[in-house]
Amino acid sequence: MEDQEVKQEDLNPLYVMRVSSCVLCIQHGTGDEFYEKLMEALAKDSRVKDLVRPHPARVKINHTVFPAAGLPDVQMDIADRVNPDIHFHCPEIAPPIRFQIQVPRRLQPQPLGEREVPTDEYWVEWNGITLATLWRHEGSDDPYGYSGGLSAINIVSEAAESADLDTHVLPCGPNCDYPYTHTDLVLIGGDSDGFSIIPTDHGVAFIELPSLDISPDRALSYVMREVSFLAKCYAAVRFESAAMAATESAARRHLTELLTLLSTQASSRPRLKLSYLRARWANRRWRSKGQHIITRLWLAMVAIEARRQQWNNLDFIYKSSAGEKGLEAVFRPEYSESENIVKNLDVEAVVSATEHASAHLGTKSMAFVTMVAALTSAVIAAIVTLLK
Repeated sequence: MEDQEVKQEDLNPLYVMRVSSCVLCIQHGTGDEFYEKLMEALAKDSRVKDLVRPHPARVKINHTVFPAAGLPDVQMDIADRVNPDIHFHCPEIAPPIRFQIQVPRRLQPQPLGEREVPTDEYWVEWNGITLATLWRHEGSDDPYGYSGGLSAINIVSEAAESADLDTHVLPCGPNCDYPYTHTDLVLIGGDSDGFSIIPTDHGVAFIELPSLDISPDRALSYVMREVSFLAKCYAAVRFESAAMAATESAARRHLTELLTLLSTQASSRPRLKLSYLRARWANRRWRSKGQHIITRLWLAMVAIEARRQQWNNLDFIYKSSAGEKGLEAVFRPEYSESENIVKNLDVEAVVSATEHASAHLGTKSMAFVTMVAALTSAVIAAIVTLLK
């Protein structure tokens, strides 16, 4: 759908809504009992109102996996980053967790000042992968204030921690830590008989609701029913691109280590001095160490290519879904950033330097065998992942 010129004064804005990839992380083998612990933690929070607690028989939890190498706040060894089996589990909860929160403006996060807090009342829906926050458009000096919805993320993160769980919030990009997408969804009153999003070129997109008097919680659920699948695809693409970037970054660090090692050996001249002999003894295993680094570098290169193939598959699914009903407007700036990361990944220099180092160490044949074996393993792992 092409961007359309929309004047807000010609519309009837009822609500503002923001979307965040707020992913709940659980341990492998965790049963569904975590759900009750999470709900109890939310129920005990004095800021939470009207927590919807469906009958346990109605609650369905499906487990999704994302690459752990894409986690923004976890330090990992390169051996783990290149391993396709290293992942984390995320529960997708249906029906989503729904509640209302009330937090005085002065007690909400205010990174840009209190004037950026649009309200003290929010409605929240969270399915374990995507969190959406909604508030009334009216009665605010700035209905699009920067701080709108930050309290909701804090509340679910604290509840998860109380239940011995972790949450990981994807920032909008590598150079910005804002936890929501930068497109505000403005829900306007109407009598629409079909869902569609009208994008604009100034960070706002409009959605016409099926009724003029629809309640906040119903309006939120109405939009989330349409957006949640694409939001899940978006999270998967973001984690995959982050995993690629993290693996490339780790490979470049190891390449620096390898070149430093070779440079030190090349500049070392035999001398009949005790200091020289001590240095040679300390670095006596430099060749073995170099071979070890080279093996990891080849594994990293293969892992990046395997992740690139997986990203291409996810990208196809995302774009096939995003074109419907104008949904691409929700994640447009952030998705473009993810595409840019993948397109700008260039490992040719790393491959060339690794080949040169392999030849210098006399390990080129060993590296080739390692690369072929790793490629085979990565391809098999990718096929198994696609078949799950």
